[in-house]
Amino acid sequence: MRQIAEDKQLPADIDAQPLVRAAAALQPAIRDHLDEINREQRLPKALVEKFHAAGFYNMTIPRELGGLQVDPLTYLRVVELLAEAAGSVGWNLCNNSIAQLVTLGLLNHIDDHYGSIRKTAGI
Repeated sequence: MRQIAEDKQLPADIDAQPLVRAAAALQPAIRDHLDEINREQRLPKALVEKFHAAGFYNMTIPRELGGLQVDPLTYLRVVELLAEAAGSVGWNLCNNSIAQLVTLGLLNHIDDHYGSIRKTAGI
C-alpha cells in the first residue's frame, strides 16, 4: 500500500496548528474593531499588522517563494475563525489568497507544458 509522506499529510488536530491558534486568539481583537470595520469599510491597520505578524497573508504562498504553503484544512480553519469574529475579515483574507491559491499549481502546470520555468525564474 502506498504511503503519504508525513510532510504531505493533513494535520490530525487542526485546532492545534499554530496558525489556527493564532486566529482563535485574535478573535477578541477583531470583535473589538468591529464597529470601526463596519464604519470605515476596511480593515484597521492594527489588525492588518497582526495578520501579517501571524503569517495569515503568507499561508497560500509557495514555500519556494518564501511562503508557508499550509495545507487546505489549516487555511480554511483560519479563514473560518476570522470570519466568525467578523465576516468581512474572513472575506478579506480569502480574497487576498485567491491568486496565490491558483499559483500553487501554476508553476508545475507551466513546467509540464513549457519546460522548467523555475530555472529561468531562478526559483
